[in-house]
Amino acid sequence: MLPHARVFEAERSRSIVARCLRESICVRILQMKDFRLAGAIDTPLWNVAGWSGVAFQFPEVRHPPGIGLVFKDFKAGEEIFRAWRSRFGGEADLHDVISVSIITGTHPIHGEGCSVYIGTNLEGVQQQDYSDAKLVLEPNIHISSIFMFYPKPIPRLQIERFTAERRKYNGAYCLVPCYVLQETREAVPEPALLIGKHRISFRNFSDVRPSEPEHAALLA
Repeated sequence: MLPHARVFEAERSRSIVARCLRESICVRILQMKDFRLAGAIDTPLWNVAGWSGVAFQFPEVRHPPGIGLVFKDFKAGEEIFRAWRSRFGGEADLHDVISVSIITGTHPIHGEGCSVYIGTNLEGVQQQDYSDAKLVLEPNIHISSIFMFYPKPIPRLQIERFTAERRKYNGAYCLVPCYVLQETREAVPEPALLIGKHRISFRNFSDVRPSEPEHAALLA
């Protein structure tokens, strides 16, 4: 059972469409019937859902920790998770197609703070089954992603506890949709839609290179 949790509310969030620069990967991805189905971010649906915060989930029973994604329009947020479960393996993101990064330190524009980035792991996309694919050749490829900026860093103790709990489960954690309980401002998760994951990156703003997808979070 996932408990209610403290919400870290974003100062701003933004969807990004970035050109993929990794041509060797792009060629194989483009051999799909419809590339738009490959990415993890359905930008119009995310715009409706209004992603507004994150909440670290620490279950009281034996269960990996979670990261709750808080949505203003919870029904649209649930749709995002249903689509993920349908496309990426049900209760688990089997190939870690959903890319999650938590970036801390000094943002070059906004100063000290934290960004949470969600995008598409291209290596994971390649491992999916596209046996009925049709060749599609295009000169450029673009991938949608989304990030949020928090005006203050997420407390180190939260990240350290999350990391320690993941270690107990061989690096496993879950993503889960949440809404905010107005009376307490706590995040309430919907565990029936959680998605199990392993891959997550903890970065510093100063270490993000221009060639990396997360770099878009430094530009706005």
